[in-house]
Amino acid sequence: MKRQYNKENLIQYFIIMGITLILGNAFLQTHFSSDTYVLYNLGYFQYPSEFFLLDGRIISTLVCYMAGVIHIPYNIYLIGMDFIGILILAYTIFLLNKTVIGLLKIEDNKKKVLVLLAVFVLIFNQFTLEYLLFPESAVMCLGVLMVVKASIETISDKKSKYIKIIIYLFITMLSYQAIIIAFPVLAFLLNFIKVEDNGKGSKVISKESKKIIIEILKYIAILLVIILIEWGIIQLLNNLLGKEMTRTVKLINFQAFCIRLKYAMLNTLVLYAGFMNMLPIGLLPIVSVATIMLMLVNKKSRGDIKFYIFLLLIIFIECGTIIFLFDSGQCPRTNWTMGFVWGISLIYLIKNIDINKNMEKIISVLVTISFVVNSVVLLQNSMQHIAANKVDANIGYNIKYKIERYEASTGKTITKFAYINDYKASQYAKEIKKIGSLTERAFACSWSILEAVNYYTGRELKLTEFPYEIYFNKMEQIDYTVYTEEQLFFENDTLYMIVY
Repeated sequence: MKRQYNKENLIQYFIIMGITLILGNAFLQTHFSSDTYVLYNLGYFQYPSEFFLLDGRIISTLVCYMAGVIHIPYNIYLIGMDFIGILILAYTIFLLNKTVIGLLKIEDNKKKVLVLLAVFVLIFNQFTLEYLLFPESAVMCLGVLMVVKASIETISDKKSKYIKIIIYLFITMLSYQAIIIAFPVLAFLLNFIKVEDNGKGSKVISKESKKIIIEILKYIAILLVIILIEWGIIQLLNNLLGKEMTRTVKLINFQAFCIRLKYAMLNTLVLYAGFMNMLPIGLLPIVSVATIMLMLVNKKSRGDIKFYIFLLLIIFIECGTIIFLFDSGQCPRTNWTMGFVWGISLIYLIKNIDINKNMEKIISVLVTISFVVNSVVLLQNSMQHIAANKVDANIGYNIKYKIERYEASTGKTITKFAYINDYKASQYAKEIKKIGSLTERAFACSWSILEAVNYYTGRELKLTEFPYEIYFNKMEQIDYTVYTEEQLFFENDTLYMIVY
């Protein structure tokens, strides 16, 4: 039986891996985030030292250093990291799916499939794409796996679970800190499912709810201690290297506090309603309302509603806190838990799927449609990323051509680069969907524009000052909407660029 069970698990994992590879296939080719250009130009040692180490992302730093030591070609490294990241995501989905099925004690294969589809929507949501975007993608996905493993440990009855939780969460923090906010959400979800399964009815759940909350508070206390330790590590690294922490917002007075609070609340609501243009506007509120209405149909499931709403509140508070403290705005990778709303809603519905045959059909259709829509949109958004890369590449190679033509006609060599933004600079190309870092223009980012120019021209141009005094009074009249060659001009050894 054990061999058969292991065989079944292996087959299941390979099926999950296959689906995950299909959904993430756009990242298994040469692609670029704005940070990728920085890696190409700074190299395996300087890049992590300036971007990862000071943020306390020790694992990403070490992985990058190791790649440099063994001289892995950049394109192989980047594709390899994404491939490993996708395999890790597949294993994460496998573990969580197995856990949820076990807690719900589902024997029917059709219902097992529904749980798998729901877990896919939960873990591999639209925001997860940003974890495959950057050079450290595999490490970010490792953080996803660790936070899920920590959440699964919370339903264990073993005394050693607290040690494991601490280890898993600490690895998460050393991978990518923002992922850790998923822990309270997933821990509450799994503990609630466990109580529901072991109890018999809403009365038992109500009695056990206090125990759940107390237990979750313990985990939050552990979480806060780990966050403080990580903050201390970051502070120490910054002091040793003579740097100043810049990721946190400095609140100088009560008025500043109120402004930040309003900003955080507004952005959280906009994130919930609009989902960074990654999903149809209003989809998550509709899903939430529909979930509550379907649970109202049956008296036995009405007790779940308050727990569902409570879980949504946790998500809102966490995302709002991240935006408040770190000025992240509507950033998918730092607000990953907002992407949980759809998947969590489906799991709540599956919990109550046995109400009657009609309800079973309705829920089965909703879960299936949700998985299909989520998958199709994932593929569409991924292709938008590739399209945005092509826009950058076209601009980059055109710059290369213009430099070569200028040098051939003048006999001068371009060694410097300067730029200025036009009156209304755009972070995105006109024809590209605006979906966070996924489609932002490398030429519109201050930290990557020089690196992008150097990558496509094959040069090592040095950044210099743009002659502001010449163009300052004219900038209000200069507003390009697309790239044109007239945005480039030369003077002696310098290339000047007006960025649209």
